[in-house]
Amino acid sequence: MIADSSFRLLPIKRIRWIWPESALLRTPARRINRSTQRWMSQSPGTFDVNTDTLEPLHILGAGSLGLLWAAQLRLTYPSYPVRLFLRDHYRDKLSDGPDRPLGRQQEIIISFRQQAEKRDSGDQALSVGPSVRRKRPMAPRLVNVPVEFLSPTNDSMPTTASARMIRNVLVTTKAFQAVDAIQSIWHRLDDRSHVILMCNGALAVRDELRERVTDLSSNHPVIHMGWTTNGAFREVGIREGEGQNEDWGVFHVVQAGFGTTSIENYPSMASIWNRAEGLQPSISVESIQMERELWYKLAVNCVINPMTAIHQCTNGELLQAEVIPESEQELMRQVIREVALVIQKATPTDAEPATTAEENDMSEEEISRFVWKVARDTSLNKSSMLQDVLAKRLTEIDYLNGHIVEQGRKYGIDCPANQLLWDKVRDIQEAYCD
Repeated sequence: MIADSSFRLLPIKRIRWIWPESALLRTPARRINRSTQRWMSQSPGTFDVNTDTLEPLHILGAGSLGLLWAAQLRLTYPSYPVRLFLRDHYRDKLSDGPDRPLGRQQEIIISFRQQAEKRDSGDQALSVGPSVRRKRPMAPRLVNVPVEFLSPTNDSMPTTASARMIRNVLVTTKAFQAVDAIQSIWHRLDDRSHVILMCNGALAVRDELRERVTDLSSNHPVIHMGWTTNGAFREVGIREGEGQNEDWGVFHVVQAGFGTTSIENYPSMASIWNRAEGLQPSISVESIQMERELWYKLAVNCVINPMTAIHQCTNGELLQAEVIPESEQELMRQVIREVALVIQKATPTDAEPATTAEENDMSEEEISRFVWKVARDTSLNKSSMLQDVLAKRLTEIDYLNGHIVEQGRKYGIDCPANQLLWDKVRDIQEAYCD
């Protein structure tokens, strides 16, 4: 028996960091020894726990946020019952060819690294997490994650084990895809299921889901709102120029900012997430607090996302005068001013009174302070909208600044700054979508 824990950890740490990722990438993901993947994924000092008591989790949306969640949870709990949904077209991309078709359930490899590290922050207003500092690039860690393929229609879904009822699903799709994605798995949800909406523009997504949910079934799952200030982005693999990195079953994601995650009225799930180092702190909050936090998050998205997409810069560069001229700085302040006016009108007046003045503060100053703090805390991150523009994909602008403009019309508030950003981003995406 080895009594000295340092003696036990030192060889693991050395072996893991010198293992060349490129050696694994020469072999398709399905042919890599699974025990080697599992051993490689474990961080020094972590160990596999009894996962029988953990809540199984499906992740709907294989973007940067969904990959971050899958990687962090599997690194913390190597046998955690987490499964990632992929659209059916990935089946061909992840196979070696027509002679070796994949089954409906398979595994992918997530190559995960952190571009920033935590440091203590003296300001913890509104559950904003610790800020970050630049560090030397961290060697990627590889973690295998089970996947399940979604067919275009419900009719082609099997009725065997892969179609078991889903107890928990985390929705991290794009806002404009969320409701259709949920509808595609609705036949696997019942009144014991939990759906966690963690999309940009979650308020608008929730309203759209409420309008369409009555047409689906009477066994409605529990809907939890959620949000996070953790920052992550997708990264092109080492085989750039020779095909998409997903062709090899490897998905690359970088955590570029640390923050806080809130989930509505779900303490057990928040507790699981909070044990993952890169997802700390994760907390469960009451519905009233969640509503307030989602409006604040919308304010962040209405400033950071379109401005980084237009100027093609990182979140932190929005704070630099040499990158963003004074006229654009004033535009951002005006966006915040309009969002604050909409929030004050849209926030229910019959809600329970706040226990402190700070909890009740939805002022322009408080919202502005929050927006700039998130920009600092995720300074190295590339916003999801910037990633969409660079990849020539549709953006979520209609669910962000567009939602503010529509809400402004509803309450008789003119929102010209949000309208301007809405128009600019739509012009950008129309240029490459035509």
